[in-house]
Amino acid sequence: MRTAAAVLALAWLAAAAAIQVVSYLPFDPEWTLLPTAALFATTFLVGAIGAYFMAPELTLILRWPAQMRHWFMWLGAAWAIYTLFWFVALFTVPGVPTHCATPGFPACGHAYVFNNHGFLTVTDRSGFLGAVRVLVRVFASLPIAVFSLILMAYQARRGGWLFASPAAHF
Repeated sequence: MRTAAAVLALAWLAAAAAIQVVSYLPFDPEWTLLPTAALFATTFLVGAIGAYFMAPELTLILRWPAQMRHWFMWLGAAWAIYTLFWFVALFTVPGVPTHCATPGFPACGHAYVFNNHGFLTVTDRSGFLGAVRVLVRVFASLPIAVFSLILMAYQARRGGWLFASPAAHF
């Protein structure tokens, strides 16, 4: 089951990384809204499965090799700053980017709006896509962080790092 949990974590990490990369490319990122929502929602279940099966390694993080902990600390700090930047940018978006034709949303006379609990702000296509990019970057960041940690724990056990001296591996 540990390997199955690691494979699931790797698949979710790859999906989140792909969504992050696509959000920076000059392609239309609108299609990423639903996959990002699904990815974020399932992160909690898949992350719980991974954390359950990697619990012994996750509880022994302080015994991981020093070099691995340092890399993890710096990469984690950089990722936290990156996520915080986009989370702050999320507050500048006046609502959820929405098509007026989306079922369940109020009717309006414009193609693109920001929906803030029924209060609609009209926008153009570029503003709509910019908000989509911000949403995708915020909500794909958590899965990347969670599944990276789970996969490092899996590798720590698989590589025997918890039971050998750190000098033997670096």
